[in-house]
Amino acid sequence: MLWQSEQRANILNKKWTLLTYHGYIGEKKSLWWWLTGWFFVGVSPDCNVSKNDLTARAASHGLDYIQWETYSLTNHHRPILSLVPWVYKSILPCHTAFIDLTQWLDHIWDSCKQKGRYGVNYARTHDVKIRFSQDHADIQAFYTLLKETAQRDWFFINPYEHYHLIVTCTDAILVLAYHDDTLLAWSILITDQGITRYYYGASTSGPKKNLMASYLVQREGITYAHHRWSHTYDFLGVAPPDDPTHPLVGVTIFKQKFAPQIVRCSYAYHHHQSWKSLVLMKLKTIKAHLTKTFSSKKK
Repeated sequence: MLWQSEQRANILNKKWTLLTYHGYIGEKKSLWWWLTGWFFVGVSPDCNVSKNDLTARAASHGLDYIQWETYSLTNHHRPILSLVPWVYKSILPCHTAFIDLTQWLDHIWDSCKQKGRYGVNYARTHDVKIRFSQDHADIQAFYTLLKETAQRDWFFINPYEHYHLIVTCTDAILVLAYHDDTLLAWSILITDQGITRYYYGASTSGPKKNLMASYLVQREGITYAHHRWSHTYDFLGVAPPDDPTHPLVGVTIFKQKFAPQIVRCSYAYHHHQSWKSLVLMKLKTIKAHLTKTFSSKKK
């Protein structure tokens, strides 16, 4: 599993303190200045968790909160009965869309929505070119475009060093779309245990944004994964089917042009080690209730 791999541990070790539990990698980091948690991300749903053993280990490190997130594309998630299914904030998306790459490529393209195929052909006919890279200069170029996308769509991005480590320290590749010498779109693909994941992506808001370069980036990324004998292409994060106000709705519409089916991929659990994390949960519950109440009154 990507999030429990040695490659990711090497990246995280440069940012956080890592603590292990029966071979599972957990990140020790702060939710707030007064509350420290132990976060296990991307664990197999078949894992065995002993609540007493886990809490004893957490207590020995002075931790206030334990968060445990599973990830699987099979949709066969076994509940972890020793932990409570609630978290302050999930790290992994709860839903995703994916493509079965054991099919012939022609069948995969036929299964895409017509708008997806149109976008690919439009980019090609307007001379958009794709390049695969791990070069330092290309990492800098994509980070510049990422900052532009973050300002346009109002989302947080990590420092440059984070993306540089991912591209250089994991089995990752940059997929870049250019028109002449202008970078229009890019993605970072990471391959682990036969699954290639669309980990990050961004596109330009400049005058050439209508060239539909992002569609060609996906097409070539899927082809790259297929040629590497990956069995799955994971789009890694879409909006829940029953939440039309979710912040990922826009990107979900784009991803579903290539992979229409949505599955539940992750479940999150927690355990309160101290009264401080319990207070935080209660405050968030009250805030959610008040937000829902005021929203209904406005309607």
